[in-house]
Amino acid sequence: MRLQARISPTSKTEAILRRFSRVAATISILVGLLVLVAWKLAIVLVVTAGSDRKGMARSTAVALILSGASLLALYDASHKRWIRRLGTGAAVLTIMIGAATLLRLVRVLAPYLDENYFFIFMPTPTGSTFSSVRMSPNTAVCLILIGLSLVFMNVQVHRWRPSQWCALFSAVISLAACTGYAYDLRALYGIAGYTNMAVHTAATLLILSLGLLFARPRTGMMVVFSQEGPVGTLVRRLFPAAIAAPLVAGWLRLKGQQAGWYGTGAGAVIDVTLDVIFLLLFLYLAMASRAVAERRFHGLLDSAPEPMVIVNAVGEIVAVNAQTQKLFGYSRAELLGKPVEILSPERSREKHVVNRIRYSTAPLTRPMGTGLELYGRRKDGSEFPVEISLAPMRSDEGMLISSTIRDITERKRAEQTLRESEERFRVALKSAPISVFNQDRELRYTWINSPVMSWDEQGYLGRTDAEIVGGEEGARLTAIKRGVLQKGVGTRVETVVTFQGQPHYFDLTVEPLRNARGEVVGITCAAVDITPIKQGSAERERLILELQEALAQVKMLKGLLPICANCKKIRNERGEWNPVEKYIRDHADVDFTHGICPECAHSLYPEFYRK
Repeated sequence: MRLQARISPTSKTEAILRRFSRVAATISILVGLLVLVAWKLAIVLVVTAGSDRKGMARSTAVALILSGASLLALYDASHKRWIRRLGTGAAVLTIMIGAATLLRLVRVLAPYLDENYFFIFMPTPTGSTFSSVRMSPNTAVCLILIGLSLVFMNVQVHRWRPSQWCALFSAVISLAACTGYAYDLRALYGIAGYTNMAVHTAATLLILSLGLLFARPRTGMMVVFSQEGPVGTLVRRLFPAAIAAPLVAGWLRLKGQQAGWYGTGAGAVIDVTLDVIFLLLFLYLAMASRAVAERRFHGLLDSAPEPMVIVNAVGEIVAVNAQTQKLFGYSRAELLGKPVEILSPERSREKHVVNRIRYSTAPLTRPMGTGLELYGRRKDGSEFPVEISLAPMRSDEGMLISSTIRDITERKRAEQTLRESEERFRVALKSAPISVFNQDRELRYTWINSPVMSWDEQGYLGRTDAEIVGGEEGARLTAIKRGVLQKGVGTRVETVVTFQGQPHYFDLTVEPLRNARGEVVGITCAAVDITPIKQGSAERERLILELQEALAQVKMLKGLLPICANCKKIRNERGEWNPVEKYIRDHADVDFTHGICPECAHSLYPEFYRK
């Protein structure tokens, strides 16, 4: 057993039914107040409703006020707790009033409520002709049932609502009393030896009982009555007629018989004939409504943009739309009544049967074969990849399963093309000294491909430059990227990042990243590592400087050199006299090889060089 909270109406039908509950409660209160005032002012017409068969007792009027107020208080579970408690208290008082009357009938209680307790607060005027009006037993039973229905308003036991059953029994008793007044049969509105149920009492109790039935239209027995669709519409149309038609037929037969137009036998025949006519009319309306509903259903099914197949609990196809015929190449007649496995490849049919049976034991709206490659089979035997969504459906024939089928051949091709493109892109980036990455509007890294510094392996996703780099370098990077986010215009700068103690120089390009609506949702960046270029440039500058220094030293030999006129020694900057070879070797990056010139050769070796 569980308590049910208030559920807001989700359809026009539910809203109308719940509104009727409020109106019924209001009518009950107004009728009770009007009768009490009539008792006070001795207005016989109001107390008896123009009938000579007794009127409404004061205790009944008070009970109607209490039950109407209780329904208004308990109708909406979102009311404050003290209001709902007052409503429950009013329902309990209604039960007590009805129970006290029944206990008096079995002589457990001696006084009548109207003769003692209510007489104190509302005495009967002198000379009144209805001073002996008391509550009838059937009225007391109705009040007890109504009070119990109010107490159990939000209680549900499994799928049963005690409140609705109590209200239903009360509606049957009060409807019988109203029918008795229409047919002039006292046995339907009174019990021999006891007070009769007044006509306006019966009508008010019937309205109030219906209001209790409609208070929770989405639960219990009222689900069928309040549901949208052809079944609910048919029930709502035929239910009032199914009650009124036999009553009208019986009333017509009775009046004709009382007028002497025909005897009892002929009246019975007329009654049966009218019942058969009404029954055939109801069957025709039901069949017509079903035919209209089926045409509407198939129209909606054919208007669906995707192929749809509906199967029953044993896997037989009961409905398909035009898109299914177009996709698989079958006609509607070729598919109806066939097992749904006809649309799947032969290699997977046995497994599909097992999975279908397993799904029927716990049907849920979900995709079929999550994580698996599913294929459909056309009439010509060709296969194609599909994506299938399943949804259970309740119908008069039992459980139905609706399948929405999507041909994903083009999507598969696009995914394959995208995978190949991404693989080429990945290989190209892997062999290139380029770091590519995306950042969101908070400048947190969302994707990194960095073969240079392996940032994608350092757990930097979700972090910012200020958290990773820090210091002035991080602040400079943040300022550059923040400017692109604010202006929506890309930029290209040269920057340096210190990673693991080593400076890395990058040619950084930053572009805004936009969504389908053109809004800037982040940035995409490409950073080319120019550290080797920077290092080569620095090495080149060093070599040039050393060469310049060497050339500066060589220029010293172009100045005035102190040389001995006799031995040809040269004096260095320290005042030492060195041979020419040693001096030049020390002051220039040169060395000497020894040979002999032609003139010295003639002078030294005249025997070898004769003229």
